[in-house]
Amino acid sequence: MKRIAGRQTRLVNKVEKRSGSLWEGRYKSSPISTNEYLLACCRYVELNPVRAGMVAEPGEYRWSSYRTKVGQESEECLDFDPYYMGLAHTKRKRADKYAEWIKGTIPEGELLLIRQSL
Repeated sequence: MKRIAGRQTRLVNKVEKRSGSLWEGRYKSSPISTNEYLLACCRYVELNPVRAGMVAEPGEYRWSSYRTKVGQESEECLDFDPYYMGLAHTKRKRADKYAEWIKGTIPEGELLLIRQSL
């Protein structure tokens, strides 16, 4: 990520004849150590545009994988993680379970836990 950020910064600075960094803070990564936490992070990301008021439903956000994961469209480039694939044995049941998971009640403290990891 550091290399990508450096290259992007140099390119933008050259094209726009400017100097300085493009982003305020450093890139930070946090390991996702359990399958449950992975699904919680997916829910967090899928619902970000909804929380930001950009869309009413997660499937309305153009850049989301949600529509593919719930079977509304096909995307061959998307790499499904093994835990998502293990939600059910059939594509339709897996899509239904994922939609149910995303729209289900978020346990108290889950958002705080994820935000503290960011």
